[in-house]
Amino acid sequence: MFFIIDIEMTGQILQIEHGRVLKYTLKNGKSEDTDAGYSTVTDTLNYEDGETVLSITDDVGDGEGADKRMEKSEEGWDKVLAGLKELVEKEAQ
Repeated sequence: MFFIIDIEMTGQILQIEHGRVLKYTLKNGKSEDTDAGYSTVTDTLNYEDGETVLSITDDVGDGEGADKRMEKSEEGWDKVLAGLKELVEKEAQ
């Protein structure tokens, strides 16, 4: 089940290509305002064989704590994508 929780995310939109690309920064948890405290996320839509394919990359940087940030990122995206899949499949019925 897709749960929506009350959480405040901050960041900045870096790039928009309508219908194709959204690139933005996200502040990592309660980290300080340093480059290591942000990740850069890129959402890309491609059309392949009549289907829309969503690709998401999350660059958490390579500074101190990068391994832990990557682990948390993977856990978070797993939940988000599972919820998105459930929502899309429900709407398609």
